[in-house]
Amino acid sequence: MSKKRFKIEPYIRYANCYEDAGTLHAIIDESVRSVLSIASGGDNSLALLANDNIESLMVFDKNPSQLYLTKLKFSAFKHLSYEKVLILFGIEAGNPLEIYCELMPNLDSEVIKYFNERIDLIDKIKLINCGKFEYYLNKIRTNAIRFCISKKKISRFINIEINEQKKYYLNKINKFRWRFITKKFFSQKIVEKLGRDKENFAYANDDLFSKIHNRMLLCFDNVKNDENIYLQYTVYGRFIALPYYLQPQNFAKIKANIDKVEFVLGDLKTVASLQKQFDFFNLSDIFEYMSEDEARENEHLIEAVANERARVVFWNMMIDRQFKSENFEPFDEAKVQEIYEKEMAYYYQALRVYTKI
Repeated sequence: MSKKRFKIEPYIRYANCYEDAGTLHAIIDESVRSVLSIASGGDNSLALLANDNIESLMVFDKNPSQLYLTKLKFSAFKHLSYEKVLILFGIEAGNPLEIYCELMPNLDSEVIKYFNERIDLIDKIKLINCGKFEYYLNKIRTNAIRFCISKKKISRFINIEINEQKKYYLNKINKFRWRFITKKFFSQKIVEKLGRDKENFAYANDDLFSKIHNRMLLCFDNVKNDENIYLQYTVYGRFIALPYYLQPQNFAKIKANIDKVEFVLGDLKTVASLQKQFDFFNLSDIFEYMSEDEARENEHLIEAVANERARVVFWNMMIDRQFKSENFEPFDEAKVQEIYEKEMAYYYQALRVYTKI
């Protein structure tokens, strides 16, 4: 997968969402009617539509390519069968280009222009692999995992009983060579070069490798490897267990609610200018890309468009951002910790949930 495509803006940073959709569904409640969700790869915005109580969903992103990808996924859910969606996204074998051509009459002209000029993203690279972060994970797979761990050990590790996972990892996998290579790959320098934009680390001042490694060990204690979509994608370059939005039992529900969406190109300031109110916010990890002053400014923007008792969900990877306003209170901290410990994603060091009071 050539990295030359990441030299020309706009390009796709994330082909998939790396925040656990199960967390959103564990926190959202029946009172939620209006939702604001960052696009990213589109997966979790789609996953939220499995909740029939939602009456409106606004999906926003300041990166137009993320919005193009998300619009493509939403249109696929609306107009295609489940089987064709899996082929188009690169989950199942088939002819994704043929299905894309079938879908094209239903796509925005900007979406068509973007993907027509980058048709390899659909035909060869596949949509689930088309982001910069996925390119980085592919480098980990080909240069670290395959070099350090035999196929037999990988198979054993993925299918072992949950109470044996961490022990097996520490005793059979976590050897000197593995530690040496992964420490390089999970260093801020390499992640900046291959996986995320350098400016994403403008306010980071901690050891990324240690944080990710410790979070992985927590996953091994609490999540079965054969159900962990993020572990499987990293190890195999494909999903074996499916993300929430692609699980067959959720497809019909999401499809039925697909027209409840509205797309906005821009940031939280753009959203606030539309003067709409929301009951629930899915904000990924946007605050750690900001200075503390910018984070406070955006907190006030959220406060202005949040209904009473609205819930705000976001994650922290490197920077521990927390709300300061007296108009927000932390959601049940014991419940949040319980949910966090059972998350499949092993990138984030904290889950933050607030309620507007």
